[in-house]
Amino acid sequence: MIKYCIMAMLILNGLQESFDRTTNERWVGFKVGSYVKFKMVLRIAGKESASREFTNKVTKVTDREVFVFSDEDSTHPREQGFTNVLNSAKARQKGAKSETIKIDNAEYACDVLTEDLGNGFSNTTWWCDKAPGKIVKRVGRTPEGSESVQELVKLSEVVKVGKDKYDCIAIRMKTTGRVAPTVTTWYSTKVPGSIVLRVSEGKNEKGEVVEAREELVELKVAD
Repeated sequence: MIKYCIMAMLILNGLQESFDRTTNERWVGFKVGSYVKFKMVLRIAGKESASREFTNKVTKVTDREVFVFSDEDSTHPREQGFTNVLNSAKARQKGAKSETIKIDNAEYACDVLTEDLGNGFSNTTWWCDKAPGKIVKRVGRTPEGSESVQELVKLSEVVKVGKDKYDCIAIRMKTTGRVAPTVTTWYSTKVPGSIVLRVSEGKNEKGEVVEAREELVELKVAD
């Protein structure tokens, strides 16, 4: 069951992090020794089924990259490089159309750009330079007709970590299909790696509610 918990969260994390507003740049500026520790808990029908902890730690920093070692996947711990340069995303084209999206009390005038990824796969992205991370929404489609919808849903929401409080943005992902969890992630630039909390909610084949919760329990920002 612990293995299931780990694999489920890794798959969901990968899907959520394809929404690249906060991923490749989320370690910018953090120094060697900075780390975050998370507790991962899986609950089925309200009962705790499995749990474990993992750590992401900065091991090396260059002018261009921040290297982070993670044991999130305990069978294959690895070091990964992230950019150390803000606004590193490649230049994008102007969208073929525009659309205004309202989040909380803010309105974002977005360029809407659809990319054909081949073999029936596509992404539609709502871009706005004034939005946190510059991406307001992204819809991914498969040849089978399933969709993953990832969108900015909160501009300011406080999440507690011990005695500390972090003002976060929240990004939610919904997928369609036989197993269709909803994943919400709270981000703060004050935290190494930016992730403060991630919650996945869905149902298993028995119709039971399954919740996977990845919660920040300890962190250090090295000087």
